Amino acid sequence: MKKIIWLLAVFSLCLSCNNDDKDLPAIAACDVNNPIEDLDWLKAKAQEIKDGTSDLAQYFYIEMAEYKGKTVFIGQNCCPYCSSVILVYDCEGKELGSTGTEILASEISNAKIIFKAPNFSCGP
Repeated sequence: MKKIIWLLAVFSLCLSCNNDDKDLPAIAACDVNNPIEDLDWLKAKAQEIKDGTSDLAQYFYIEMAEYKGKTVFIGQNCCPYCSSVILVYDCEGKELGSTGTEILASEISNAKIIFKAPNFSCGP
């Protein structure tokens, strides 16, 4: 009986978990209300993550942050198997550089996840 109750509790928790990108609030930036929807280049990057079919797709997400007083977008991942170059873009989609080389992580502030893979596996 205890096993059944435990299994039902775990099952209920799993049903209540939802990592869908719709749970993320739209944050106005770059003179638009929702950068993921309103900036075509960023919407395309989000769609690439959403459509990802490899086993690694679950680790990818997009952050919005500040760099030198301006809004930037960072294509991130928490892939434990990948050796990644983390690129930083401005509002127009221009690549500003990569973190760890041209851009120091300490120069980036107020990072917030604004889009994540539908089956996101990187914590909350």
